[in-house]
Amino acid sequence: MSCYSAVEAAFRSLMMHFEGDRDVDPTHTDSQGNPVYTLCGSQGCCPTVTTDQINSKVTITDDDGGTVVLTAEQWAAAKTIPA
Repeated sequence: MSCYSAVEAAFRSLMMHFEGDRDVDPTHTDSQGNPVYTLCGSQGCCPTVTTDQINSKVTITDDDGGTVVLTAEQWAAAKTIPA
């Protein structure tokens, strides 16, 4: 399984958590107290997903420090993509 596939599978698992279908606990919190989920795959890739409820955004950070910030609307749209 490639890093991308492992991360995609972990990401889908996390999305199910937000839908209430799966229990996933955050691995830690950031400096503002936002929950951070670490998505380690089989290839050693461990991106993180940080949920910021106050600002209604989700930040995905890869192993190299690259980030993608999704608004609440974008996050909702991402959850509609079929598995």
